[in-house]
Formats: sequence, structure tokens, C-alpha cells
Amino acid sequence: MSDSKAALACSEDLWQLLNEVNLCHGLSYDELEVLQDTADSRLDSLVRQYGGQQALEQFQHDCRCMAKSMQTSCQTLRLATLNPEERGRIWDAFQYQMAYLQACLQRSFEQPMKP
Repeated sequence: MSDSKAALACSEDLWQLLNEVNLCHGLSYDELEVLQDTADSRLDSLVRQYGGQQALEQFQHDCRCMAKSMQTSCQTLRLATLNPEERGRIWDAFQYQMAYLQACLQRSFEQPMKP
């Protein structure tokens, strides 16, 4: 398989996974762990390829912290007695945070590099 076809296959796998998660099918604990390992592996390869960029290592650390913070926040909120409207507001707020991160990625990656 050519590099471009391999990249496309990986992209299709990622989009399929994201679609499944976004359709509320969720991931099992084992699947989530595999996803985290895969994400770490891909970022680790970039760190190695680009000479141990501290910004990449910090990004990886921050992603782990953000995931943990999000999970802890959700667990805390789940302990509260929430009506459906409150659950909807919380879900909406968290989804907006994820959309913001996606928009930042898109915007940052597509902007021309400054010399």
C-alpha cells in the first residue's frame, strides 16, 4: 500500500471510530485504552521524528490531563441528582469544549507557517 493510501486508510479508521463515538455507541474500557495507546504512539513517533520537541511532549501531557479532568468532572456531575434538562446543558457545554478544540486544530494546522 502506498503511503498516501495507508494514510487514507488510517484517516478512514479514525473517522469511523469518531462516528461511532459521536453516535453515542461509546467505547469499552479496553477500547478506550487501545485508543489512548494509539494516540500516544502516534504522537511519540512525531516527537522522535522532530527531535523531541518540548511543545509536542507538553501537548501529550496536557491531553492526558484534560481527559482526566473531563472524566473527573463528569463523574462528579453524575453523582448529583440531575434532571434531563440539566444533563442536556452539561452535555452541550462539554460538546462545545470539544468543538472548540477541533476548531483550534483545524485553524492552527491550516494557517500558513510564519518564518
